[in-house]
Amino acid sequence: MPLDHGKSKAKQKGIIVKMSDNLRKSLATKKTGHGFTIVELLIVIVVIGILAAISIVSYNGISQRAENNKTIAAAEGYFKAIKMYQSEVGDVPRGWDGVCLGQDYPWDFAGTSSGSNQCMSSSVSYYMIKGNTNAELGKYISPLPQPSMKAVGDSSSWVRGVVYYHTGTGGTYRLKFPLQGNQTCPAITGETPTQNALTGGVSCTYIIAPV
Repeated sequence: MPLDHGKSKAKQKGIIVKMSDNLRKSLATKKTGHGFTIVELLIVIVVIGILAAISIVSYNGISQRAENNKTIAAAEGYFKAIKMYQSEVGDVPRGWDGVCLGQDYPWDFAGTSSGSNQCMSSSVSYYMIKGNTNAELGKYISPLPQPSMKAVGDSSSWVRGVVYYHTGTGGTYRLKFPLQGNQTCPAITGETPTQNALTGGVSCTYIIAPV
């Protein structure tokens, strides 16, 4: 019996088309069953964003604590050095309105302007470094402790590092430094500080001796 090649080809074509349809349906089913919907992708993106935000906050908190601890340790060192100077000489270092204790102070609140050696700015005063006081204290503590150079406050009133200054005739010599964040000023060698709020933190002031 002769073969009907026309029918055979048509039958083969039909089989191929059916297989193609089955394959397409199979792939579509797998994609639907195992792929991600838009809602699922959005949920994943939101979760990743939350985890990233938590990580950033945690890192900032750790960095802030490290800088605060660095400044507190430096202030304690300078406080002790001033007291040692006072014990040996019979008086505290005098003669300057204000001194930035330590080295490598930048200028202005942002620390980006030309100039250097500024540790406090307010509406009335600028306190700049005076090498003689640092040199004198260096005899009692070496190397000189280096506080954080992060300024706390705003562009009109801020503090950075550790400041040694006096309040004028009839006033007192004081030590001042800033802490970032919601902090409580620590007692240093038994001295209770005065705490004042700054933008983004607080300032801690300790009376050392009368002028």
